[in-house]
Amino acid sequence: MRKALIIASEVRSGSTFVAESIAYHFHGLFGDVLFDLTREHFAHLSNKSSHAEILTKFNSLYLGHQGWVATKIMCAALSIIVREARKADALRQTLFGPHAHWIIVRRRMKVRQAVSLAYARKTGDWHVYSNEQTGMPKPSVTLGETEQALRSVLLSDIYLETFANSIANDKKIEVFYEDFLSEPLPLIEHVYDVLGLARPDGGVKYVDETKIRREATSQKRQSGSDFNGWLLENYHPVESPPAIEANGIGARVQSSADMKASDFRLAIVLEATKKRRSVRSLSEKYGIDRSLISYWIAKHKHGELDERSTRIEELTFLKGRVAMLEHQLDEMARVGSDGISANANASNRAAT
Repeated sequence: MRKALIIASEVRSGSTFVAESIAYHFHGLFGDVLFDLTREHFAHLSNKSSHAEILTKFNSLYLGHQGWVATKIMCAALSIIVREARKADALRQTLFGPHAHWIIVRRRMKVRQAVSLAYARKTGDWHVYSNEQTGMPKPSVTLGETEQALRSVLLSDIYLETFANSIANDKKIEVFYEDFLSEPLPLIEHVYDVLGLARPDGGVKYVDETKIRREATSQKRQSGSDFNGWLLENYHPVESPPAIEANGIGARVQSSADMKASDFRLAIVLEATKKRRSVRSLSEKYGIDRSLISYWIAKHKHGELDERSTRIEELTFLKGRVAMLEHQLDEMARVGSDGISANANASNRAAT
């Protein structure tokens, strides 16, 4: 009978660091079998996957000489496995029976986790194994990107909490990433018990031998702090203006598309004028060019933001903005070229 040690986790929860910590600690006794805790062997599962497919995959996992297999399963794949295990007793016994042991990894600081997810989505750096290079520019994440990531994180965390409640207490251990960073021994000692190993004379001693590295920690910390500050003042709905507006000649009903665009522009303008947000911060928050936000503010001051500020007018404005910038670049290039020529002439005269 295959015995299974499985990590259940969510994105950017620190589960890879936890898995590496376990694998390196037990490497001398178990070889490389526990390194499969870092690998998502069931990531390929889809809504069409069957219990037979899942069981076949499990039986193909690397089996250590002491009868253990290991893997990491993320929430999306885990939900499919739970669904199919309810249909087939063989799968249920394999992954949720007496020979399966679960390590459920979560993270307490959800905003930090969301920032990490947003950063990984933007850079593509999901796992980093080299030391951070100082002096290299780091991309920043916007408030909107963090909020979107936070929604994913919270849903995954609720799923893991629900999943944990469905597993018998003697077949699981729940660990928070932050707790493991500060005190790793409780989890390591628990794994000794699960694997049936006697603890060393003098007690268990843990040394961090992991290879994965944290990246842009100070920048992520600042992004988390910025998001917390923004959230404290912006957790409220934006009221929509009425659908019918008086224009002095009669009343006109806006189309839903016009209203949506108008509401969005007005909300940003009011955020700038009423709450005194800077154009720069709004540009970073919504991913909109600063000059366009300034244009909306100017139109609003003249009472022309609503239906008269059409997409065509905004496009014309932006084209004019691009043309002005191109002209400025040409001027800078010309001045630079004239300066080089003047310097060359002066050098020739001096040589003569």
